[in-house]
Amino acid sequence: MTKAEISSSNASANEHSRLLLKRTSESESINNNEEEDYEEDPHAFGKPINWLECLAHLLRGTMGTGMLSMPYAFYHAGIVGGPLFMLFLSFISVYCMNLLLRANHYMCKRYNFRRLDYGNLSSHIFQHCHFSFLRKNHKVGKNTVNIFLILTQLGFCTAYFTFISTTLQEVLKEKSDNFVRITDLVLFIPILGLCLIRSLSFLAILTSIANVLLFLGTIIIFEQLFVGIQSPTRLPAFASPLQWPIFYGNAIYSVEGIGLVLPLENQMKKPHQFPNVLNFGLTFAFGVFILFGFMGYDRYGSDVLTPISLNLGTKPIFDIVKIMFAISMYISYAIQFYVPVYLCMPWIHKKFEKYGTKILREYAFRTILVALTAVAAAAIPQLGLFVALVGSVASTMLALILPAFLHLLVTVIKNKEYPKKINRVIVITDYVIVVFGILCGIMGTTVAIMQIVDAYIPTNSSPLMNATTVAPYSSTFTS
Repeated sequence: MTKAEISSSNASANEHSRLLLKRTSESESINNNEEEDYEEDPHAFGKPINWLECLAHLLRGTMGTGMLSMPYAFYHAGIVGGPLFMLFLSFISVYCMNLLLRANHYMCKRYNFRRLDYGNLSSHIFQHCHFSFLRKNHKVGKNTVNIFLILTQLGFCTAYFTFISTTLQEVLKEKSDNFVRITDLVLFIPILGLCLIRSLSFLAILTSIANVLLFLGTIIIFEQLFVGIQSPTRLPAFASPLQWPIFYGNAIYSVEGIGLVLPLENQMKKPHQFPNVLNFGLTFAFGVFILFGFMGYDRYGSDVLTPISLNLGTKPIFDIVKIMFAISMYISYAIQFYVPVYLCMPWIHKKFEKYGTKILREYAFRTILVALTAVAAAAIPQLGLFVALVGSVASTMLALILPAFLHLLVTVIKNKEYPKKINRVIVITDYVIVVFGILCGIMGTTVAIMQIVDAYIPTNSSPLMNATTVAPYSSTFTS
């Protein structure tokens, strides 16, 4: 099962979603008058933060349960391939975040925008670029970003369902094959109750509790990895290339945190310090990811589970750790869930204006979304593959393809004004990243879908499934 990816979302759930919501709401004025040089209340973005506070937010929003999926991802890359591929993917991810920053800096300076979020930045770049098709359809830029943000957040939410139900199965020592599916549906009621809370301020209090539980649980797991570490030479240096797409999907899902970039920079007292804070913070965070993945895979080898907390055993202290993670995921579900609700409600109110009051429409929509994630979790219990699918599609678009594409469009805009100042190497690099993202996204999506289909075939008839055998799941998913 893939509590692992669920993981990735928990830390993100707290910091990423909170900042994303803040910036989205604060940028709505941009949409209302897209050509206007707007002035905003300097206090509208909350209390300005210094570089140290920014670093703390960045680390809290990037690190977390996403680390729990790293050993599983490394299983699909090899004991040497895992660190190498992760290092490369981390570098590309950080580079793309810097591309997004550069594009944002140019657009704000050139067109007198004080602040832009990811979606509105995309819309304005489309609007001011030199391609008539994109100018006419500039709102597609924002809609594309929002759609993939929604897909990513709902992917987190779906993963939380299975994470919690699988944890309960492990703790209760329940062996029934249908336990997880049944529990997913039963959990619909308590999760819906939490998601009907409309106050983000109240949810922020619960988020602090989730962060503490997550931190303590992660520390205990890290300590366990130091015990009984074996020689890495016994493990394959590189896994089969057919397994690499599963590594990619899990890894990009875990490291994708580009939604944090613009909100954090906009909230800093001295925004010019942010690039250095970003580079240092992510270098540290991804270094810890690589260390955690290497140690976890080295410790458990081919028996590694996802999330790795399932490898802890059945001692009471480990059951407590699992319950701590389950509670953390339960709370984080509501935070992650808040983002798609916020982004979708304007459209819902517009399309269904004649039906009921605003509050009734919102409650109905929240209920439908929670039900959809519950059904999805029950339908696809192999959540490791589900997360790889979401990572290959949504995370690839947000973290790799769109930043490079937007920077490329900004470069075209600048080229019309300063034709001799354009660095062709940077242009070529943008093209390469876009192509790389598209290829990895296609391969990761294809392999994930094929393995999800194979998971429902009771025979070993699929050559792909045999060639890309995944790491063992918990007993929940064994047939």
